[in-house]
Amino acid sequence: MNLKEKAKLLPEKAGVYLMKDAMDHVIYVGKSKNLRQRVKQYFQSMKSQSPKVERMMGVVKDFQYIVTDTELEALVLECRLIKEIKPFYNRLMKNDQGYAYIHISIEDEFPRLSIVYNPADQGLYFGPFAKSSMAEKILELIHKYFQIRRCSSQRIPKGGGCLNYQLHNCLGACIESCDHKAYREEIDKAVSFLEGRDQSLLIFLQEKMAAAAAQLEYHKAAIYRDELALAKMLNQRQKAIKTIEKQRDLLAVELLNGKQAKLFYIRNYKLWLKRRILLEGKSKEVLLEELKEFIFLQLNEENTEKQKRLKREALDEAQILYHYLQGKRKNLFSMKLPKHPFSQKASRKLEEDLEKLVEKLYHQIGCIEE
Repeated sequence: MNLKEKAKLLPEKAGVYLMKDAMDHVIYVGKSKNLRQRVKQYFQSMKSQSPKVERMMGVVKDFQYIVTDTELEALVLECRLIKEIKPFYNRLMKNDQGYAYIHISIEDEFPRLSIVYNPADQGLYFGPFAKSSMAEKILELIHKYFQIRRCSSQRIPKGGGCLNYQLHNCLGACIESCDHKAYREEIDKAVSFLEGRDQSLLIFLQEKMAAAAAQLEYHKAAIYRDELALAKMLNQRQKAIKTIEKQRDLLAVELLNGKQAKLFYIRNYKLWLKRRILLEGKSKEVLLEELKEFIFLQLNEENTEKQKRLKREALDEAQILYHYLQGKRKNLFSMKLPKHPFSQKASRKLEEDLEKLVEKLYHQIGCIEE
């Protein structure tokens, strides 16, 4: 049986597929909500494929697949397999060295910004960014709108300072007459922007774009539009990371149909445990007790990991979980779990939240049955 025919026999379910070469090495890992539909596309006319896919399919000699109950499981499994196997054609997630950080040497008298790949302890770091090009664009945006040095730490006692100072692009950290307080204020503004706290640059770019468009300066307006989109992207990204860092432990329940559901226990940004449960003929009270038992069993384990700051190794999976749970999915419900669940107050709050979740769950089951 050739691979095209084999692909037609795949189940129309969520899962992960692994492309293999003649040596039986996995050269690509992918995921899909519908395995049959996705994998069949690889064996269509090469004219419709990208050059990368065309090259890959030239060496693919077999494939295997893993079926999952939900799209979330497929997304997480794909992420973990790519990190474990490091397939040749999964270049974007091949290793962690591709992650870039924006570094501010905050301990210096006149701090500067740079892009680094191996964070140390000193200074402030923003990221990680999966693509260094994204970090470079953000750094360029900051240098354009904040008066921060680009030059090295060398000081010029006499003369007109570096070219950027002469072009009024920085406050002149390279000359001895530079106002230290004013420079620090610029650094603080840049930090606030990178943290997503300061919206003033977004407002400024919005106004400049509108003004340029009103003057029929469409090229200028397009530049401001692209810069605004970049600033908004950074702002949303920081909000996502902050939310992830706050919501370390979550319970999610996804309806598979009106008779079954999948429980997901998320601990320290990772999908820690999953379990399929039956709903048919089960009362709300029985399900509530089952969920409580499931949660307390996990929270009571002695091997609970210490809560740490979000690391670059965890970012991919953490963002997968965040975006999946934030998506508008009618059959998915989630709730935050308390840090200290065994206090009387936290235990009462947990039970109240579980009752609300069960009510939503059964309401949606009613909608499905209708």
